[in-house]
Amino acid sequence: MKKTVTCGVLSVPIEALPYKYNESADRVRELKQKLLDIFVQTAKDRELSVISGGDIGFSLWSLEIALAAGLLGYPVKPRPIGLRDEYTEFWAESWRNRYDRIKDSTLSTIDLFQECPGAINSREDFFTTADKFIVDNSDKLIIITAGDILPAETEYAKKSGKPVTYLT
Repeated sequence: MKKTVTCGVLSVPIEALPYKYNESADRVRELKQKLLDIFVQTAKDRELSVISGGDIGFSLWSLEIALAAGLLGYPVKPRPIGLRDEYTEFWAESWRNRYDRIKDSTLSTIDLFQECPGAINSREDFFTTADKFIVDNSDKLIIITAGDILPAETEYAKKSGKPVTYLT
């Protein structure tokens, strides 16, 4: 059996990205292709598990890309952090359906409330805890930035000493 490596993806909120929700923007397509290339390259000689929070934007897109790579025959599996309904209730139905499709297609989602008991008292706590969990449980990290705007836990990721790839 191949060794499994875990790649965590952190991203700034979609509202901070210059293209926001526009998936047809050239830059979004380029970044998605880079993610796919990284996932496929990493999975050439080992299994790859991709952990992401699943929030709208590159967190969700990275899980979709991992799922697509797996469907193409690469040993890549998405591992989403399970979002509670109250975190997705204001999403457009299309985004909720995409997230649910990923959850339904994976063997397991990460229950952050079980993994980090007592750490989450608010929506903000959830996403901070999720990002730290991703850093702590990944062998390598991909951080999606918006130029000078970085995900909140970027410093935490840097201090982890794990390899970090930045995509802008």
